[in-house]
Amino acid sequence: MSRDDYLYDVGGEPSMPPFRFSGVGMRVFPLRASYGRLQELCDRLLGGFPDVAEIRPIDGFVELLVLDYSSITSVDQPAFATYGQTEIFFMVPVMCKERATGKRRFAVITPYIFVDSPVSARLGRDLFGWPKEAAWYRRDEVASSPSMGAATQILSMDTEMLCATGPRTSRLLEIDDQPAREYLAFGRKRTPDDPPPLDLASVLRVLSRPWLIADRCFALWRRSLLDLVTQPTTPLEMRVINLKQFPQLNPEGTAAYQALTETPLRTTRLNGFGLIGEQKQLLGDPSGGCLIRIYEDPTWPVVSKLGLKYTDATPESSEPGARLVYRLRPVLPVWSNADFDQLPSRILASRGTPAVGAAGGTTGTRVPFNSTLGSRSLLGASRGTTLSGLELQLFGLSAEATAHQQIVDELNGLDMGVSLALPPLRNGQSMVVIAIATFKGMRADRLSLPDWHGTLVELFFPVLVRGGAGETTQPALLSHASFANSNALSNAMHEVLGSNCCLAKMRRGDTSNTAQGIDNRLHVFRLSASAVRQFQLGERAEVLPVIDVFGVPRERKDSGAREPVVTLMTDGIADLPILPLLRLKQVPSAEDSRKVSYQALVKTEWRGARGRTEDVGIDHEIRLFEYDSLNLVNRLGLQHNEPDVARALQESTDDNRDQWQVYRRPFAETRLVLENDVTIASEVLWERRLR
Repeated sequence: MSRDDYLYDVGGEPSMPPFRFSGVGMRVFPLRASYGRLQELCDRLLGGFPDVAEIRPIDGFVELLVLDYSSITSVDQPAFATYGQTEIFFMVPVMCKERATGKRRFAVITPYIFVDSPVSARLGRDLFGWPKEAAWYRRDEVASSPSMGAATQILSMDTEMLCATGPRTSRLLEIDDQPAREYLAFGRKRTPDDPPPLDLASVLRVLSRPWLIADRCFALWRRSLLDLVTQPTTPLEMRVINLKQFPQLNPEGTAAYQALTETPLRTTRLNGFGLIGEQKQLLGDPSGGCLIRIYEDPTWPVVSKLGLKYTDATPESSEPGARLVYRLRPVLPVWSNADFDQLPSRILASRGTPAVGAAGGTTGTRVPFNSTLGSRSLLGASRGTTLSGLELQLFGLSAEATAHQQIVDELNGLDMGVSLALPPLRNGQSMVVIAIATFKGMRADRLSLPDWHGTLVELFFPVLVRGGAGETTQPALLSHASFANSNALSNAMHEVLGSNCCLAKMRRGDTSNTAQGIDNRLHVFRLSASAVRQFQLGERAEVLPVIDVFGVPRERKDSGAREPVVTLMTDGIADLPILPLLRLKQVPSAEDSRKVSYQALVKTEWRGARGRTEDVGIDHEIRLFEYDSLNLVNRLGLQHNEPDVARALQESTDDNRDQWQVYRRPFAETRLVLENDVTIASEVLWERRLR
């Protein structure tokens, strides 16, 4: 293994780019926008590399695209998984002039992308810098209206927003197919989405339709002409330019890695094409009867950042501070079905800010972290984050030491200036710690969410750390994988602290003292995440169970015989020992996903923690699932099965019986309730930056 190779912490090597997209169903809704606002967006988002490229918008249109991918396959590894997903993005056609060669190329930027696959969202951000976010879609519903001829909702999209109570799922976008105007109807209460009455304003809108159509047709003619002039041998090739960046811990507000990337997409086959609302368009309605509603939010300020021109804007509700709902009419929307090939990506330029006090010898000037697109990046202020209402459930599982030694050897091969080793073994085996942390509020220097209830599940194993020759060793926990119940927490853990964190669904069961359910057991907790069962069978990613926690109530609450994971000096409230948490932060290269562009070793400490242990009178048993894309069991050496636990749980558990499962009884358990707020302090011990 080369020192520049990307280390796959969780899962085997998945299907790798470039990808082939087959049978992509595409709906394009052109939206009018302010050219000046689009130029401002290009300057602020992509203007950090003035010596590399000059990027400017072509015209005053933003394309809202709804894409249904039926098949996404790796070109180099076609036998691996075939993914399917739905994606919505706002696309701005631009002209890119490379300073070094003077060549002008037709390209696009995609400042906002929402996809229903967390796997695709993580892969797109990490590799190419595509600003993908997880979203949830609903299709073909009846829009709310008292009319008998109510609009059909083509699609609606929910995504995660930041508010005072923390992340919450809210509506961002709706696309309706409006019915024709009702000239003879009476006695019906009008809705905000109804066509306007025949007043002077509506007459002027009707008279302006030919100009809208002419403006759109001229823009399409101009784009096609520029496309043919700049790339005559490869027309219909779309170059996607994005800003790829990861925040730096210290100094705050800077980027540890920032790059300008270019990813070409080539159309190989056009399977179908047509107008959306063809009859209405031919009768003179350039919108084809389509109405688009965008809910403006500080997390995703789509309308204001893109300068979209809207028909009207109304508050979502009568409450103070309610979001504005913008209504927009597209101009000549179309549909198509096509095949695409993704060509190898290029890194046009890269840079980064060296971490304060980190080994590795990285150099460079201070690079500001770009927060143009919204408030999502505010969670990057995680170096001094404070959590309140923190509770921690710890489980200790025995594991094969050879598996942990392999991970330690891979990390030591990076020559970090910090050496890792396994501590003395317990009965010839190492240990895996499963930590389930819940908190009820957070605050940082630039962001305060006092009512945010979050849950983080992380898997560690103990190591000994030595900083250099002659220095003493220090115990620490090395993070292997983690799961968060919100997209904001998952992204912050992954991009800031380097945790291999996945978005997950977490369901809590009945935790009463009365035994119920499976063989006198309580199904206390289930964690599910997006996973692929078997790559070679071409299976798609789906939400599957990863960890189950069952509880067995004891006859006496204080009769537990298991060891503690953490030992406190007193039975009451005590200071918790400071134990460093280590995470490997990695940024894969856009040009070769098997290589790295940036690596760092991040140390995190919980400071000022005071708490007490709590016994709930329940002993826990754990079931872990193994998948090709989430091989926690093999990688962490947890293959050993507890026969009696497996037998007791399998008798009454009928879900996912065909999937490989491992049943374990923790040899150690500790539940900690922290009595004060805890500050999470992090620093970069070592880093290196490649292209």
